[in-house]
Amino acid sequence: MTATFDRPALRREVWRQSWPLVLQNLSRMVMFWVDTAFAGRLDESAQAAMGVAGPISYTIVSVLAALSGGTVATVS
Repeated sequence: MTATFDRPALRREVWRQSWPLVLQNLSRMVMFWVDTAFAGRLDESAQAAMGVAGPISYTIVSVLAALSGGTVATVS
């Protein structure tokens, strides 16, 4: 038995369910840019701290988001 998929409908459904996460990631990136701009007005050590803390926090949040997505998929 062959399953047929309506690809445009599937794409719309994936986008409908994923746009909040896309928006969240974009807003996190903008927040990091704003934080960096504010720290840039202070001194070099604040800028360096943002350069170290930003990627670390982004990595932690990305790993937790992946675990969350995997958990939701497993439970579903």
